[in-house]
Amino acid sequence: MDPQRWRQLQDRFDDLAERPAAEREAELRRIAQEDPDLAAELRAMLAADDTAFLEEAAGSLDDLPPADPELAPGTQMGFYRIVRTLGEGGMGMVYLAERDDGHFRRQVALKVIKRGMDTHRVIRRFRAERQILASLAHPNIGHLYDGGMTDDGVPYFAMEYVDGLPIDRYCERNGLGLRERLDLMRDVCAAVQHAHQNLIVHRDLKPSNVLVDGEGTVKLLDFGIAKLLDARAHPEESMTLTGLRPLTPDFASPEQVRGEPLTTAADIYSLGVLLHVLLTGARPHDLTTVPPHELAAAVEALPRPRPSQAQVPWRSRLKGDLDTIVQVAMHPAPRRRYHSAEALSDDLRQHLRGHPIAARRDSMQYRTWKFVRRNRLGLGLVTGLFLVTLIFAVASGRQARLINRQAESLARERDRAEDVSGVLVDMFDVSDPIYGSVERGDTLRVRDFLQLNEQRLMTQLADQPELKATVCHLMARLYGNLGLYDRAEPLIRESLALRR
Repeated sequence: MDPQRWRQLQDRFDDLAERPAAEREAELRRIAQEDPDLAAELRAMLAADDTAFLEEAAGSLDDLPPADPELAPGTQMGFYRIVRTLGEGGMGMVYLAERDDGHFRRQVALKVIKRGMDTHRVIRRFRAERQILASLAHPNIGHLYDGGMTDDGVPYFAMEYVDGLPIDRYCERNGLGLRERLDLMRDVCAAVQHAHQNLIVHRDLKPSNVLVDGEGTVKLLDFGIAKLLDARAHPEESMTLTGLRPLTPDFASPEQVRGEPLTTAADIYSLGVLLHVLLTGARPHDLTTVPPHELAAAVEALPRPRPSQAQVPWRSRLKGDLDTIVQVAMHPAPRRRYHSAEALSDDLRQHLRGHPIAARRDSMQYRTWKFVRRNRLGLGLVTGLFLVTLIFAVASGRQARLINRQAESLARERDRAEDVSGVLVDMFDVSDPIYGSVERGDTLRVRDFLQLNEQRLMTQLADQPELKATVCHLMARLYGNLGLYDRAEPLIRESLALRR
């Protein structure tokens, strides 16, 4: 079948599946006049979708009255006055209505069975939905307010009216970041967990059934095809009407596509798909072009989703934990998924807090990495303090070494000065008539004084080059001051040679 033909078939099927039985049959007859093959294929698809329902309805199609038009604004139904139409489902119309009985005023979403759809089976299923809603009381689930019958026996029920957007559109329109999206997802998990604790499987979790109001409050709606796990207590509530409300293949679990008995694990899979949508803005798989009879095989061949492959601003933050959370929630095998919506929510909370998640294999490396990421600020401050301390210690060490070198230099200068002083004292001692070699009464000139000590000092200081260089320099200056440059020059040369 070529893609264009298949898309035409799929579009017609979706349209017919949402229509009342009488309208559906009339449309099939009209299609058969234009394209008998297309009509035959559509009949086969509808029969496969819900054989049991069609068998029950086929015998009475000719007797069904035509569908009533929408209720006009102002129409009164019990205590409720119709304001406008909100939407249309497979077996009912949903209206915005107001309760105005003189006691209080309230806007509600009023759900009424369509004319032509009010068979015993549909009415039982409608009542089952009402009973399911009555058993649920959670801030993230639309509340049931009231229920009743019209004068001509058509059942209806009134529930909380949520003026909001589908959760994916709400995130996009408000530019929510990753953390805010995960917080909303945790609210969805809380609502689903409450339903599961009351033994109810929603079976149709998708963005259009999860609204977010103007206050940012999540509301889970539409339990029209929900299933009560305890069928013994309420057998009418365990019925399935997928022929009236086709499942959404992109959000349905593999076992749901195959038509197998469902558990809460089916909702966990759908939560994984919804999480993928919130993280990436897209569904993990597109099954809209797959024919119904090929869906089961197509689902089996689906690759494991990786949100981090999407081109989104927070792509790098999806790698690791969030990839793992989505993959575990959407595992093909129900027993390999999260055991509850609460467990899924717990892992999202752990990720937001920077702690290890239960779905990932535990290891010292993983725990260390999570600890570092969780304590980046504290570790940064500690590291900064350590570096400052280290720099201070290095600087202090350098300063200490500099001080030591300066002290050593001063000590050497002091020793040199003392040595020079000793040499000078010795020079004068040699020239003293009492201790030295000069006769008493002789007059000693400076020139003679220097010549008297020069040779002696050169010999005496031969093993003290630094001191000898200083003395040579000193005596050269004295010779220079006397104009005896011929005597000063060799001493200058000697001093320079010793200092090299």
